[in-house]
Amino acid sequence: MWRPDLARAGRRASAWLRRPSLRHLSLRHLSLRHLSLRRPVLRRPVLRRPGDGWPTIVATLLGLAALAVALLGLLAHELSTEWQPLVIAAALAHTLMFGAPIAVVLLALARRPTAALAVVALVLVAVIEVPQHISDTRTASGPRLTALQANLRLGSADPAALVANVRAHDVDVLTTEEITGAERDRLVTAGLAAQLPYDFDGTAAGAGGVMIWSRYPLSEKVVHHGFQLGVLSATVTIGAQRFTIVVAHMASPYPYPADGWAGELAKLRKIMAGLATRDVVVGGDFNATVDNAQLRSLLTGGYRDAAESSGAGYLATYPADTWYPPLIGIDHLLLRHVDASAVSTVALPGSDHRGLLVHLRIAD
Repeated sequence: MWRPDLARAGRRASAWLRRPSLRHLSLRHLSLRHLSLRRPVLRRPVLRRPGDGWPTIVATLLGLAALAVALLGLLAHELSTEWQPLVIAAALAHTLMFGAPIAVVLLALARRPTAALAVVALVLVAVIEVPQHISDTRTASGPRLTALQANLRLGSADPAALVANVRAHDVDVLTTEEITGAERDRLVTAGLAAQLPYDFDGTAAGAGGVMIWSRYPLSEKVVHHGFQLGVLSATVTIGAQRFTIVVAHMASPYPYPADGWAGELAKLRKIMAGLATRDVVVGGDFNATVDNAQLRSLLTGGYRDAAESSGAGYLATYPADTWYPPLIGIDHLLLRHVDASAVSTVALPGSDHRGLLVHLRIAD
């Protein structure tokens, strides 16, 4: 039987321990200071490096601020929330995302590593914004017509100016919100009924009035209840062609609770999905931009935003009564089996909105 030679093993161990590399080893060599077991120290970001002048520091601070604004816009665009601050941020996301290119320039000039993050943010912004400038118009070959969407600001828009727009652009269907009975009468006096003789009257005091005007006969008129302001629909007949026209004015997410606004958009989505005709045009003041996820939820089942599908880009319509240009696009035409070949905005004197003018072609 084999037996271990313990004496020989002990001599070999003693010789190994007497090696120079180990004989001079002290406990200090085993301290955490010399091993990788110590937790790394997080350094604070350095705003001022040796040799940096004030222009570099200012560029860094402004660049970081612009980057934060752009990231807020990107976050608000992606989230579907009823938290009012983020709903408002999403409505302003198109403007907020302009912070990305500003951040890239400033942080690159300041030679900051965060410029790489700004470049990533800029790429994400491009993914959202560039498709809005690319037309995806299909090959509809039915009747051509022109639609105008107009919020009349509590019935205070200039009737003569609106009728002049209808005449100048040969408008066939007009959707109006915030139209009072008195404003309707002024529009008729100004000659609107001669241009668009068929109508569906849902006028009301204050902001709750909505109305459809048409060059062609209207039938199957429906008042959709359960909305704070107003939603109407009717069928337009052009020869053998028929399509549904809807006017919608959604509640505002501010200063009122945003859950009511979100609930109305969800209810409108069900109405749009259940419309009987294949071809649909929904015009209105949605109090939401394409950066609000709740509005994008309407773009299902074949619906498209007219401005985006035509490649017109982001069209801001509100506010139109200030010294600065409109910031947000809350007026829309949503289309199903209808092509938009061109979309633009027009002035509506007396209103706080710009009108949305859309050239359409109905599918066969």
